[in-house]
Amino acid sequence: MSCKVYQPIDYKVEEDTILNPDLLIVCKPIIKHFLDFAPDLVVEILSPATALKDRHTKFEIYQQQKIPYYIIVDVDKKYVEVFHLSENKYDPVLIEQNEPLAFTLTGCSFRVIFENIWS
Repeated sequence: MSCKVYQPIDYKVEEDTILNPDLLIVCKPIIKHFLDFAPDLVVEILSPATALKDRHTKFEIYQQQKIPYYIIVDVDKKYVEVFHLSENKYDPVLIEQNEPLAFTLTGCSFRVIFENIWS
């Protein structure tokens, strides 16, 4: 099994709830034209129009759906927040500047130096 990055793809949480994350990683095959199961990692890039929804509504939905990692990127402030699901609750992950942060998903693992996304 391998993981793939998708951007954008509809994520159908329920019949009346469809989200479109900016980026997500999935470690199972997607058979339909949309995702109908929880991804392994979701990234939302904040904008003035979406910040409130990304920080509150989507945060709660992703947490309820038990998505292992949720990353919020604030391009204007050059700031990244990483949340890891622990005991059904998102806990913030400490990001050390210029140090790699390791992610282990169902079908892959990788390291990211978030400071590098600004260059």
